Amino acid sequence: MIGTEDCYRDIAGDLETWFDTSEFDASHPSGIQTGVNKKVIGMMKETGGKIIQECVCLGAKQYYFIIYEDSSEHKRCKGIRKNVVKKHITHDDYKNCLLNRKEQMRKMDVIRSHLHDVYTEEVNKVALSAEDDKRVIMEDGIHTLAYGHYSLKKLRGFIGCDISVALFPKE
Repeated sequence: MIGTEDCYRDIAGDLETWFDTSEFDASHPSGIQTGVNKKVIGMMKETGGKIIQECVCLGAKQYYFIIYEDSSEHKRCKGIRKNVVKKHITHDDYKNCLLNRKEQMRKMDVIRSHLHDVYTEEVNKVALSAEDDKRVIMEDGIHTLAYGHYSLKKLRGFIGCDISVALFPKE
């Protein structure tokens, strides 16, 4: 868990690198520069200047946060239908996945076609996962290295192995 006294002061130096402040009100109490990086792809822009009370981020397009002012919840889960995310995935599911490293599976009905035959199918997909398929999570659970990094070769003897199992084993 990460805590701070003033997150706006903490991010002020990184505004132009990471954040879209175009939807912030000009009289925002933080005093940070508004109108930066309007609609730039890859910039953080989810709240429009509203304060996040709690946030659980599992990966790109896989996060949950609560807005402080109105306690509204915002959930994203890439590859999972919105109605499944809304009705069947909770705040506790995100926290359990992050803290206990437990994958969450969800069933959903999808419409598919093959050779012009349309049919429905029930699929069971991994909805939430704390694993990263491009990076190795180190022992501290915070720092990561890209697969193929030279220091991973020293740890296991060869590159490309599933070193995350050895460094951060699932229970």
